[in-house]
Amino acid sequence: MDFIGAFARPVSSFLDPGERVYWLYLLTTLVIALVTFVVTHGREQRLANFFRYCFPREIWSHVSTQTDIVYFVINRVVFALLLTPFALAAYPFVNSLVFDILLAFGTPGTAEAPTYVVVAYGVAALAAFDFAIYLAHLAMHKWSFLWQFHKVHHSAEVLNPLTVYRMHPVDDLLTLSVGALMAGIAHSVFSFFWADSFSSTQTVATGLAVMSFYLLGYHLRHSHIWLSYGPFFSRILISPAQHQIHHSCELRHRDTNLGFIFAIWDNLFGTLYVPRERETFRIGLDDGSVGEYHGALKCYIKPFRDVFARYRRPALGTIAVLASVSAVSIAADDSSRSDANVFLESLTTVEVSRLLRGGYRSVIVPTGGVEQNGDHAILGKHNVVVRHAAENIALALDKTLVAPVIAYVPQGSIDPPADHMRFAGTISLRESTFEALLEDTVRSLVHHGFTHIYLVGDSAGNQDAQARVAGALQDEYREQGVTVMHVSDYYANNGQFEWLKSQGYTDRQIGWHAGLRDSSELLYVEPSTIRQEMIRLSARKAGVSGAYWRASEDIGRKMIDLKVEAAVRQIKSTR
Repeated sequence: MDFIGAFARPVSSFLDPGERVYWLYLLTTLVIALVTFVVTHGREQRLANFFRYCFPREIWSHVSTQTDIVYFVINRVVFALLLTPFALAAYPFVNSLVFDILLAFGTPGTAEAPTYVVVAYGVAALAAFDFAIYLAHLAMHKWSFLWQFHKVHHSAEVLNPLTVYRMHPVDDLLTLSVGALMAGIAHSVFSFFWADSFSSTQTVATGLAVMSFYLLGYHLRHSHIWLSYGPFFSRILISPAQHQIHHSCELRHRDTNLGFIFAIWDNLFGTLYVPRERETFRIGLDDGSVGEYHGALKCYIKPFRDVFARYRRPALGTIAVLASVSAVSIAADDSSRSDANVFLESLTTVEVSRLLRGGYRSVIVPTGGVEQNGDHAILGKHNVVVRHAAENIALALDKTLVAPVIAYVPQGSIDPPADHMRFAGTISLRESTFEALLEDTVRSLVHHGFTHIYLVGDSAGNQDAQARVAGALQDEYREQGVTVMHVSDYYANNGQFEWLKSQGYTDRQIGWHAGLRDSSELLYVEPSTIRQEMIRLSARKAGVSGAYWRASEDIGRKMIDLKVEAAVRQIKSTR
């Protein structure tokens, strides 16, 4: 769990486009407020008058605003520690559950989604997201048990942009749960019938819609500045004026305008209120209890106290649920850092489909070789090393899988035998065969929905072919948003020679093939692959270069770390 990041959340929220108080959203709201001021007061007004209009002392010095500020700071930390891990775990869980239910009724589709289906999914994803918020909000107003928690938000006596964060964690938990359910259903249904997992579509459609909504004066809804969309558009979109009415404690406005973006849900369920002209009303609660919410800690504690007084048993259930959510959130957060199985060949097709839907779009294609390595190291040296290194690269990159190691690579001419083919056991491919193997592997992965394919070769003979294949396929797939990359730094720019020289080893001792570096890597990754009785014989042998008898697990660990770090650094530099 990132405690440092959580405690920095109150500040970083203003720099994060995913947060409602992102500086650009606040700036555009200020510009819209200026336009509104000019329209309603005239151009001759002075700038000082605008700032008094926008930041009146009676609002910004109010005890309710002071509570909002403190509550914002605390709530951002609480949300990051408790609810963000839950949100990250809930959606994939619901998505997989719904997909598994659908599997009981048939086989998933394999055809790629046509454009109209992708567009339909984008609309459905946005509608599901917005409808989920409406349903959760409706439940908070109609069920008295939940209302005790939602009263925290409505206890604000004046409105400011930070009032949007004046939400009790129980409120947020309900909204996240309903949101995960609705979005998971929409996502799973579309993904089941079409091969495309729609993850990027969902992110783009929902993200752009919400960002546009935030940019178009979102923060005026929690302010004293009246901005109505008029009788027609107010039946399509919730205007700032309509949300201000939602905060009214007057009877005619009670439980109205519950929508987030769209007003269509309010219209369907009879909760829509469209003002004909500017209205005046009192903000807050009508039961005389607003004073009991003066103070951030009171906003957290009072709802539980009220629930205990009214519903003793349900209250205990609520605490149990929150405790469970906390445990699940922490477990989910910790599990995301565990050494999960990233090997494609060890997963089932359904498990791979789930991972794709969960955002696993990157895959490493490791290439090794079967070649002579003297009489002390096994022929599959490169396969053992690159599989281990690829796993560590995948875990460092997050949401990345590892394809099966390609063990057959160019090792020299077969007839007449040349290079490693002069030694028993070596298997070699022609360059054209190896390139065709790489190309078909990449094309297979792209077909299944992977958009970032990284070729990682552990042998010198693999490098040129990987570079050619990656270059050609990158040009072909560029317009589709697919990246095919030869990770050259893993082999050619990993700093191994420099580090060994800094430790006092000479070029002759380091050597090149099956020497100090290779032998140390094998000792670290899988000691049984080294013939210990042979490594003790320090005589120089054909096909071996370097003082392999000086190999050690400690050196091997460093060699692997340097390769992994070089690969991760190069990959991240292109993202």
